[in-house]
Amino acid sequence: MTIVSSAKMKHEQEDGNPYDYWKDFKDEVRRQLIQQGTKEDLKEFVESVREDARDNYSIMVNGFLKFWRPSRMEWLKPVRRLASLGGVKMYINPEIGVIWQNREIMIKLYLKANESLDKRHADIILALMESELREKVDESVEFAVLDVKRGKLYSYVNNDPRLLILLKSEGREFAEMWRGI
Repeated sequence: MTIVSSAKMKHEQEDGNPYDYWKDFKDEVRRQLIQQGTKEDLKEFVESVREDARDNYSIMVNGFLKFWRPSRMEWLKPVRRLASLGGVKMYINPEIGVIWQNREIMIKLYLKANESLDKRHADIILALMESELREKVDESVEFAVLDVKRGKLYSYVNNDPRLLILLKSEGREFAEMWRGI
């Protein structure tokens, strides 16, 4: 209940305009991919970030560069969809799409400076992406989540339908608590 209360209070305070701490990072990664920028360009970007966010942004840039490695990536416009999950509406929006190692991949960026993503949580995000976005892309397109801090890419390989049942159930519970607060 505390999580729902916190989320509702934050929603009401932001008045429909949520603050995105990582917006500049996501925009710069997109820009570098679209313009075929270099890793050095991304490193230089950190210097332009406001000072209080520079350390966290530096951690994320270094992690993203682990993922980028020496191979070339081409920009692919990601898909987006407003989905309803058990009465909770949310945008499913991988931030970047790339053609990488002859694969088309839609990638959700996991940006948490103080925690890492594990496979169990990645599978939940990926199951949701697969369920809600598959009809908008070719069958060959892959969905993935990048733990940016660690530069670790999780691909969708778990086809367990119970994950979606669990997500829908939790969505209904969340919506019910939201209305009750």
